[in-house]
This record gives sequence, structure tokens and C-alpha cells, in this order.
Amino acid sequence: MRIRMTSQQRFGKLQTAWPAGISKGHPLWLCFCDCGKSTIVITSSLRTGKTKSCGCFERESRSRGNNFRHGEARRGKISKEYSTWVGIWNRCTNPKVARYRYYGGAGIKVCDRWKKFENFLADMGRRPYGTTIGRLGDVGNYEPGNVRWMTRLEQGHERRIKNSNA
Repeated sequence: MRIRMTSQQRFGKLQTAWPAGISKGHPLWLCFCDCGKSTIVITSSLRTGKTKSCGCFERESRSRGNNFRHGEARRGKISKEYSTWVGIWNRCTNPKVARYRYYGGAGIKVCDRWKKFENFLADMGRRPYGTTIGRLGDVGNYEPGNVRWMTRLEQGHERRIKNSNA
């Protein structure tokens, strides 16, 4: 059953005022936000809960530090260091990740200190161009002293060291 849209309906911080036309076949509504601004929203975005404010809620959330509080997202892009940090956590803790069996499934862990991205960045520093994270000798856990930024060539060398010791 479809809910009929009317004036004065509330959706999050938005209250509908009146129909504002149609865009690409989708009905639009002029809405007033609790913050005092107005915005035009597609009806389906209101009904599904996709749009709940004029954008002020997201801006407030960011300013409170709830979104990338470490500052590693600039202009919608995540830093290479943050992406690397997420990758090592996924490989070592998420069985749904394709390479988990070679990392977490093989007993490789990430140290407790690196549960915070800020600590990882402080220990590792910025990633030099052309490098990725690698474990020394391609063995052991992800922890300070056992990892560094390496080129693909260096990682291949570390892998050969591991295989010659096995």
C-alpha cells in the first residue's frame, strides 16, 4: 500500500510543504528542515528514509568527528594509508575476504596497538610512492618492527626468504 504524500508530513528533520514538480518522472516536494533551510527532495527518498535532512545532519555529524575523525578522508577520497590499514584488518579478521585463508586463517594477527588507525599511522608513517605494506620475511604478525613499506620487488624477495626457510 502506497502512502499518499501530503503537506505537513514529517520525515526525519524534514517537513513537507507542497509539491515542487517532477524531475525525470519522479515527483518532488519542497521541504523545510528543522535547521531553517529549505530543500527539494524526490518523494521516494523521503519514503525510504534515504533523505532525512537538508544535509545539515551530515555536516553536524562530520563536525562532531563521527566520520573519519582521524582526518584521512579528503574530498571524498580515503588516504592510501587508511586503505592499507583497513585491508590488513580485513585480511586478518574477516573470513568473507578472499585472501583471509592466507592471513587470519593461517593465524596472522594485527597487534592491539593498531586497533586505532592513528597508532598505525604514527608507527608506519606515510606510504612512499610505489610501495605497499609487507611483513619482514613474509612471516609473523602485523606489528611494529615486523612490517615496513616495500616495493613489489622487495616483497618478492621477502617471499623467497620465507620459502627457502620452509
